Amino acid sequence: MNILVVEDDLRVANFLERGLRAEGHLVQVARTGPEGLAAARAQWQQVRAGGTPAVLLLDLMLPGLSGLELCQTLRAEGCALPILML
Repeated sequence: MNILVVEDDLRVANFLERGLRAEGHLVQVARTGPEGLAAARAQWQQVRAGGTPAVLLLDLMLPGLSGLELCQTLRAEGCALPILML
């Protein structure tokens, strides 16, 4: 499964990335809200085109765009990726 981790704390992001990769998942990390939004949009387009299922692990407090704002933007655009808020 493709997992997008949007987390600005480097220690937390690295911890999640290592653990998820150890379980065999493909992991992408974004460090800011805008970077996460762009990456989530790209993941959603891949899923819609028949690609590997994806999930978004999203921190609530992010620079540039909060996790809540990012989630609201994605949902308003019709993105149906599963989102887990951290």
